[in-house]
Parts: sequence; C-alpha cells; structure tokens
Amino acid sequence: MIDPDRGYPKHTDHEGCAGNFHVWIKGAYGVIIITTKRGNSKVPRVRYTGNFFVNAVPQLRATLGGNSERRAKIQQILSNATIIDELRKLGQTGFLADSLNAYWNNSTNWQSIFYGTTHNQSHNVALDGGNDRFNYKVNMGLYSEKGVIKNTGFDRYNLNMNMEFKPNDKFRFFGSLFGSLGSQAKGNGVGLLQQGVASNGQASTLLPPPSFYLSPDGVTSALQTQNSNSTRNIRTNIDGRYEFIPGLALSSSISYDYTSDAESTFTPAAANAQFAQVYDYEGRNFTLYNRNALTYAKTFSADHTIFINTFNEIYKQGGQSGIIRQNRIPNDQLQGPVGSDPYNSRGGGVLSNFKNATIASFAGSFNYDYKKKYVLELSYRLDGTSSNGLENPYSKNPAAGFRWNYYKENWFKNWDWLTSGGLRLTWGQNIVPTGSLQSIYGLYNLNGNFNNNPTIGINYEFVPNPALKPTTTTQYNLGFDMTILQGKVDLTFDTYYKKVDNLLFDRFLPNSTGFQKKSSNDVSIADYGYELMLTLRPLTGKDFNWTVSFNGAINRDYLLRLPAEYNGQYIKFDYNNYQHIVFRVGKNTLSNYLLVNQGVYSTDGDVPVDPVTGKKYQTSGLAFKGGDPRFKDVNGDYILDDRDYEITGNSQPLITGGISTNINYKNFGLNIYASYTAKRTILNNALSDRLSIMRDPYALLAAVPLDDLDIWRKPGDQSKYPNPYSFSRFNQIRPLRSDQNLWQEEGSYLKINTVTLSYMFDKKFVRRFGFNNVRVYFSTNNLVTFSGYNGPNPENVTSLGRDISSGYPVPRTYNLGLNIELNTSK
Repeated sequence: MIDPDRGYPKHTDHEGCAGNFHVWIKGAYGVIIITTKRGNSKVPRVRYTGNFFVNAVPQLRATLGGNSERRAKIQQILSNATIIDELRKLGQTGFLADSLNAYWNNSTNWQSIFYGTTHNQSHNVALDGGNDRFNYKVNMGLYSEKGVIKNTGFDRYNLNMNMEFKPNDKFRFFGSLFGSLGSQAKGNGVGLLQQGVASNGQASTLLPPPSFYLSPDGVTSALQTQNSNSTRNIRTNIDGRYEFIPGLALSSSISYDYTSDAESTFTPAAANAQFAQVYDYEGRNFTLYNRNALTYAKTFSADHTIFINTFNEIYKQGGQSGIIRQNRIPNDQLQGPVGSDPYNSRGGGVLSNFKNATIASFAGSFNYDYKKKYVLELSYRLDGTSSNGLENPYSKNPAAGFRWNYYKENWFKNWDWLTSGGLRLTWGQNIVPTGSLQSIYGLYNLNGNFNNNPTIGINYEFVPNPALKPTTTTQYNLGFDMTILQGKVDLTFDTYYKKVDNLLFDRFLPNSTGFQKKSSNDVSIADYGYELMLTLRPLTGKDFNWTVSFNGAINRDYLLRLPAEYNGQYIKFDYNNYQHIVFRVGKNTLSNYLLVNQGVYSTDGDVPVDPVTGKKYQTSGLAFKGGDPRFKDVNGDYILDDRDYEITGNSQPLITGGISTNINYKNFGLNIYASYTAKRTILNNALSDRLSIMRDPYALLAAVPLDDLDIWRKPGDQSKYPNPYSFSRFNQIRPLRSDQNLWQEEGSYLKINTVTLSYMFDKKFVRRFGFNNVRVYFSTNNLVTFSGYNGPNPENVTSLGRDISSGYPVPRTYNLGLNIELNTSK
C-alpha cells in the first residue's frame, strides 16, 4: 500500500521505498513487479468462485425476406435502368424472374445460421494459509466460453502457486509458479460480415438454406473448418532477501517466462474449391530476468527519513516461429503434411519475427521526507539494449518528484473538516528502444545462386540504420489531492504535459539509393491534459452505505515535427477503405483526410457547369446529376479527383471517463459502472455498408430496408444521403464511397457497462452447513448505450475511430455467480 503522506510504500522489506519509481520507469517496457497476495491464516482457508453466464445475440442487421426482397430488386431495376440491356438482364436473372422455381422460392435468415446464444461458465478454487513465518497460496481456475458466432470459443485452465518462508528476522524467501493453458477456436478465422463470410452473412434470402445435400462454400468454411489455437504459458519466480542490519538489506530475484503458441487449421475440400487445406503454426517466446537490489532505510530524530535503493536488472529475451501450409491435400481424411500437388504444397518455413535481445539496466533512487510533510524523490536509470543501435547503446531515464502534505501545517490544525491533502510536482524521462534488429542491421535473404552455391543478399525494402535513437518521453505533472469531512469526499486532480521525441517513422527514399524506405527518428508529438477523480460517500452507517465515484480526463495532442522533406505534412493513404489519415505539424496527430460532402444535388440543374469548357462537374468521365452527392471541388477544376481531399475531424476522443456507484443495504449490494466518451469523430462504416448493399440488384445479396433514412428518391428532394438505388452509374460516381465525411459522425456516448446485484448470507446461518461465507450475485454486461450515433455501437471502433461493428459483435452477457468460503476452523 502506498502511504499518501510519503509517496512510497510503508513497508521497506521488499525494495519497496522506490516502488513508484520502479513501476513508472519499467511500465513502458511492459514489465511491472507486483506483490502477489499471500496466505495469512493459521487455519487453511478454501474458497470457491463460480460464474455461469449467457452471451446473448445482439440486434442483427434488418433484411427484406423472400418475396419482399424480389419485389424490391425488381422495382429498383425498373425505376433506375438507363439502357434496354439492363431491362433485358432482369429476365435473364433466374432468382428474380423465375419466382415459381422452388430453388429460388425461399426466405432464409442467413444471419441466424452463424449466430447463436451460448451458455458459459468459469470456476476458481483457492487454498491459502500460514503465518508470518511461513505462508502459502494455491489457486486453480477454469474458464470456458463459446462465441455467439458458431464454431468459435475460448477455454483456459490455470494454476497459480506461491510460498513465503521467513526462517528468522534476517532472511526471507519467496517463490511462485504460474501455469496456464488456453485454447481458442476461431472457425475459419474471420467474423460475420467480414472477409470470407461477408457474401454469406449478406446472402440473398431467396437462396435455399444449407442442408445435408447443399451448402454454400462460405457456410461450410465458417461452420466446418477445424481450428485449434492454443497457448501454453509457464512463469516461475524465486526471490530472496537478507537484512544485514536494521534498514540495510540485499535482495535478489530471478524469474523465467516461457510461452508456446500453436495453431492448426483444417479447411475441408467443400469449403476451398474442392481442395482441402492444412495450416500449422508453432511459435515460442521466453524471457529470463534477474534483479539484484541493495536498499537502506533510516529515520533520524523521528523527523528525517531517508530511503536509498540501488539495483541492476538483466533481461534475456528470445523467440522464433514457423508455419507449415499444405494448400492441396488429397482428401479430407489425410489431415497432415502430405500434398498431392508439389507446387501448391511446398510447406512453409521460419517466419521473420525471430527475436534475440539482451537488456542490462542499472538504477538508483533516493527518497527523503521531513515529518512526512515534505517528500523528495530522485531517481536515475540506465538501460543498455541490443536493439538500440551502435550509436546509442544506452538509454537514460532520470526522474524527480516533490510532495507537500499541506494539511500537516500548523495553520490547518483547526480545520476539522480537512482530513488530508497534498500537492505533487513530478518530472521524468522515459526512454524506450523502438528499433528492431532488422531496422538497425538490415535484413538478409537467400537471393539466387552463384557458381551453383546459394548467395545471401540484403533486402532492399529497408536501408539499415544503426543510428536509430530510442523514443524519449519527457513528462511534467502537477497534482492536487484532498480528503475532507472525515473521508466523505476524496478529490484528486492532475494536469500534465508530455512531449515524445524520436518516434519511429518510415521515410520513403529516392530510387537512386537502391532502397525503398529508411527507419528514422524524425517525428515528435506533444500531449497535455487534465484528469479528475472525485469520490463521494454521502451515506455511511451500520446497515446502509452509498459511494459514488467519478473520473474524467481531457486530453489533447499535437504533432510537432516531421522529416524535412514532407514540408510539415504527410498523408498516410489507406488503400483498403480509402479513409486516409493526415499528419500535419501544429494540428492533432490523427486527422481524417476525406472528400467533403456538402449534401445531395436535388435536380440535374443544381450541378455546376465549368464556364470554360461548358461541361458539368464530373468524376471518372461521368457528369453528376440529381440524386448524386454534392462533393466540394477544392481546387476548382470541376473534376472530382485525388486533389479534392481536405483535413476533417479528429479520430481521438477529447473527453473520457467513468462513473460508478456502490450501494450496500444490510446483506444486499448493488454496483453500477458506466463509462463515457465525448467529442470524438467516428466514421460510420456500418451505415456505408448498409446503403452500399443495394449497389447491384442482380447480385445474390440481401436487400435491406432504408425507409428510416433520409435518402434521395425523386427530383426536388432535399436529403442527406444520395440515391443508393442508381446501380447503372454506381461504379463510376461511387455515391456511397467510404472516403467522404458523409459518414463522419459525433461519437459521444454514455454506456452502462456493468450492473451487479449481490446478497451475502448471514454467517451464523451458513456455518450450520460448513461454510464460512456464501455470496451470490447476478450481473449483466453491455447493458445499454446512450448516444446520438447512427451506427450499432460507438464503442466498437478502432483506435482511428473506424466503425468495426460489422465484425465480431459485442454480446450482452448475463451472469450468475457464487462465492463460497469453507469453514475450516474447529
């Protein structure tokens, strides 16, 4: 526990006084030392926690079924056909023209074939006991969940053990062992409405449903692909400590972490163009870690306290993985590395993510406090890594902090309402290596033969750059905290400024160099923000307690520097969705770069005409007309092209936070947790996909109802969305293209994440049955979201604010839980 008066841990028997320093510095490397819970009961305690939960299918996309789909598509063709051949094609399209054919006379709900409600469970048994001299704890767990998309799921088994032994006041030994086995089934590896399954989740309802005799390739692939994705992890740690004299101690810790990943996928021939396929992946990673520390803590004259901590760390990290792929095996029964086609079954090989890294660190910290009123912390860390490059082999991490516990001043003694309070000022640098062995030394491949001998040559995609610098983060923080009214109100406020230099950036090189790219450190950004946490305890008593907590943060970021050749602006083109990102010095770091939609042309006469050529505003050689989107002509040449994009929106949220309330009445408990986000731009790709599904009425795709949307239907309409039914001009005009700000929406929301209702049985009652404690609870997750966003879920977006709700859905979960502690006393 961190003492608020001193700013570092109360107990100094585990290198603890510099806990803040160590966690903060190493957090950037993904390594944080955590004190594990240990047994503290002389009588062994046995505890059980069980959860039984249901994942419910979320609301799916509405579609027109059967004859409604057929009539909608026929009406779309008759109303929007521009040439006679498009009308003739209607009669040549069997599923539209031949309504009496039983094969086309269906109303299949394809989404129900992929989705299903699942029943899941988790169990955990814990055993602990001991005293101050010797204590132990064992924890065993099982977690099993089936995905709402069929043929998917996740199972995990874990075992966690630790032991602490103190033979006397000088020595202390601690050991722990953790092992886990996880198995994930991904089906064919993609989600509904994503690649592979998209054509089936959106398939025409007129098609017959899958059966023993008939099944589309995509359905067979999604439901019959055999996938096993397993992860095995084992971690062990041994820690020893010896105290020479009171306050002076030497400690040493060594740990080993090993992870093995394996994935095996068998795709039957019916799902892969009549050729079965086998894919196998094997990977392993390990980390060997050693830490040695010397600490000294001393209090002088009851007023002055110092804590000195020096330590060194050594990491050895390694990893390698490989694959075997057999694209054409003889049949579904031979599911192994046997191929019938020598070209398509050439196997695999070792992947390029080989890792062999060494990190050596040396650090020290000094803490001083005067009467727990004034606290000073100084620290310095030196890291040498094999991935920093020859020019910069070491990273340097200084930090300094000061805390003033102002409530201890004499002039506050008569302020009975003030319980505690302090001011904090910190500064620090965190330098993290970002380069890889390939970016520093280059990548070398087998490039042909010379004199019948294999030759090794450099990969010309990246030029080696041994001068790579580690990313340097410099942060200033000013904080204020206060507790008043005997703990009824807690307030914490922080403001920070963070500058990040030497960010890794891939620079494109002229072809005269012979290389395509160069990794460099020529990008800098700055962040600043404000964070607030407020906890209220308005009602406290024997039978009734109520606590409300609120936290919020306002964060802004700006781009400070780019390589000189980009003249302050770099556009990162997205060639999948064409939703580009622009980096411009002086603006937020992740702005959208899109076409500007200014509405919809109401009539043909609203389309502007070039006074020089007399031609109407056009794109791809085709003039716009009524019902088409009104795109801004940025350069004024009356042609919509790549030169008409503009910076718009910010994909990063301005305000984030959460709200929670906890109510306890006698043995009942109610907990509600909510989160919110404000001022964020989201690109509603789900709405774009919904409208675009009507682009081709001759395709065997579903038809969706659009009556709830403000779309253009006839000349004179003033609408928000262009005509989605104009199929003959769709590919040229691209009215529903994803690279326009028509899909840009405000993504603010308030979400009720979790509601938990619990009941704790009376101890006297449950002890009659051999229990010490029994608690039951019911909870639900993903309950409700309040938002003006038109998409399915404003939270289910990428880090760049792109809606990905068309992938794996976020199900609503209903959970029934049970906590039991056995009565092991006499």
